[in-house]
Amino acid sequence: MITVVVGDIQEMRNRFADWKEKFARDLHPLVDLIVKSGREIPLGLVWHPGVFRHPREMQDMYDGLRGQEGGTLVLTCHPYFVDCCNVGDVIVYHAGRFAWLVDHPQLDQWQFGLQVGELWMTLGEEWVSELPQEKCA
Repeated sequence: MITVVVGDIQEMRNRFADWKEKFARDLHPLVDLIVKSGREIPLGLVWHPGVFRHPREMQDMYDGLRGQEGGTLVLTCHPYFVDCCNVGDVIVYHAGRFAWLVDHPQLDQWQFGLQVGELWMTLGEEWVSELPQEKCA
């Protein structure tokens, strides 16, 4: 199972630098959000896939990651990679908070006719800070 976290990659990089040492403080809320949804705890971490890759290569990469045993957490800001995903596999990061893309309050109005990366780019990330705390980590 693959879970994709989208947002400002530089902010995520700063927040998750030395992620092994900061796991309990910085990644624990994210892992809690993933586990609450019934998913496996991610065993792998992939930074920003898709840089300088053709969209078809990104699809192949996504398919390869999805086929691995155990959960894989992918941190990216690349909408073409996110286009490969299911909308239910995407977590949006903004200002230190995480929320599932499917929890966007107006998702039903926007999702038809858009690929997942386009949906994320259209809806943005600011809405995460406006969600009730019980829907965020």
